[in-house]
Amino acid sequence: MLFLVMVVDLLLIFQMVMEFQLHRAKGGFPGKSTVIVPLRGEEPALSANAISILSQDHPDFRVIYVVDNDELEKQSALLNPFGVQTIETEELCKMCSGKIKAILTGIKHSNGNIVIADSDTVYPKSWLTVLTSMLKSYHVVTVFSWPYPLKITMKNLMRAGFWTLGFESQAIGGRFLWGGSMAFRESDMDQKITNELSGEWCDDCALTRISKKMGWKIGYAAQVMPLNAFNEKNLTSWTVRQVKLMLKYSKRGVYAFVVVALVLAVFLVMSVLTENWLYLTPFALWVVKNLARGRMYGRLAVLPSIMSLPAIFFALLFLVIGARSHSIRWRDKNYNIDG
Repeated sequence: MLFLVMVVDLLLIFQMVMEFQLHRAKGGFPGKSTVIVPLRGEEPALSANAISILSQDHPDFRVIYVVDNDELEKQSALLNPFGVQTIETEELCKMCSGKIKAILTGIKHSNGNIVIADSDTVYPKSWLTVLTSMLKSYHVVTVFSWPYPLKITMKNLMRAGFWTLGFESQAIGGRFLWGGSMAFRESDMDQKITNELSGEWCDDCALTRISKKMGWKIGYAAQVMPLNAFNEKNLTSWTVRQVKLMLKYSKRGVYAFVVVALVLAVFLVMSVLTENWLYLTPFALWVVKNLARGRMYGRLAVLPSIMSLPAIFFALLFLVIGARSHSIRWRDKNYNIDG
């Protein structure tokens, strides 16, 4: 059994080395770009979000916030002081989520590279330049975000720990697009792609699937990781939605996670039964791995990294709960989901 512990330790170290390689990605001239930001509901970090996007060092870009009709007046009033363009979501698809409608609306009104951002995220100053310049080498570029709980509550801490699980496959072959940071070449986002997107409810899941089907290389801009800011009020609903995403779009990834979680659970039990601390070395390396990922944010990396451990078993529990659920709630709207 201790041999298996050593193997897991080596695999975790290998994963850290592979993730460090992601910081070396380079590109060329970024070109004209449009940043599309779907917006719905209350966003506690909206001001920080708008300021961070408008403060990008990109030489030529514009920003479009896309808002549903019932919130257009309220959200426009919040955004007007920043001088950004706010447009109404158009009914460009029937069998799709509100976020995809907003993205398709933004694409319709964009020119240049197409970049999709989230309204609850704060971006480093060079984020847009790095993402779009990497389009010289990749068809699509993404980067995952570091969790930033706005208040220290148990719900926020558990969500922060759960969020770190999204990094697990980015460096070792299972790369996916994250909806809050996706950049596409203008020429690639054609009618065929938007038509296929029109039948989906999950934007980044669908675009990941489409990109891989098209044989596109997905670049990863680890050096400009943004902050995902949140104050979670309904952890159960949020977690069920995340789990349904995994079950519907990445079953292979779910199976791999379950194996890892069960192996770690066995190590935890063995450490108690044998009183041998060596069984806990994978847990220490798991925390170190996350501290390394969030190092650019200093002390903000500490709590999510620690919470990444209980989040493993929290996620395992919700995989069971999520598998039994046939609907999710997303931005005050209910969606029926199969699979």
